[in-house]
Amino acid sequence: MAIDKDWLYMTHGGRLQAHRRTKDRYLVDTRSSWMIGNVRDSDISSLARENSSFFAGRMDGNVVVYDRLTQHHVIQRISDDIITAVDVHENVYAVTTKNQCTYILSRSKEELDILDDGEGPLLQLNYSYAEPYETIKLNSNRLAAGKFHSSKYEALQLIDLCSCTITKLNSKSVAVYDVLWKDENCILSGNFDTTLRLVDTRTGNDEACWSDPYNASIYCLNYNGSYAVHCDWAIAKDYAAM
Repeated sequence: MAIDKDWLYMTHGGRLQAHRRTKDRYLVDTRSSWMIGNVRDSDISSLARENSSFFAGRMDGNVVVYDRLTQHHVIQRISDDIITAVDVHENVYAVTTKNQCTYILSRSKEELDILDDGEGPLLQLNYSYAEPYETIKLNSNRLAAGKFHSSKYEALQLIDLCSCTITKLNSKSVAVYDVLWKDENCILSGNFDTTLRLVDTRTGNDEACWSDPYNASIYCLNYNGSYAVHCDWAIAKDYAAM
């Protein structure tokens, strides 16, 4: 799901749909205002949004780029593996798969406006890394990445898109389920070992570490500049002013 001031965006099977937020007791209109794709299409496994553009990865190895303003909808084959996570920042697109690779792709900002639905390829491959990840987040020219399992406790890694190098950060975790950028230099990571960690990429070290009081792994994160929210297997919590 994704949310903004007026809309809630959610996926259902292979479909992306938008629901208008309301002020009544239901808080959201249960009728979708628009949708793309079909429920029976391959499931959407990851969704990223930037302004009016949506970028989704599917279980069948395809990605979908949809621009709400132009209503252009492009499907492109990236891999024959399950896509576990996607992200977009300006004209850079990142895709990672369950077993194979992580791909960095790009497009010109004008291309989406001139393509007809279904035409492609829209995205051009810049580089691929022979490492699959569970979660990724772009920040300018760097990609924070978390592995589903690392026996050496090196699950949190950083990819520099300019030098094409991978750095294994010193945050010792066997598995990272979600990451996000707190600011230009710091990453928040949700981990299998029940911890929420704040990692400074300049040192590679944990600057803070919080443990879930119910001994639950942390599966997803969000941060609004003042508060971070994490969700584990059963309970949602918040951490103030990091």
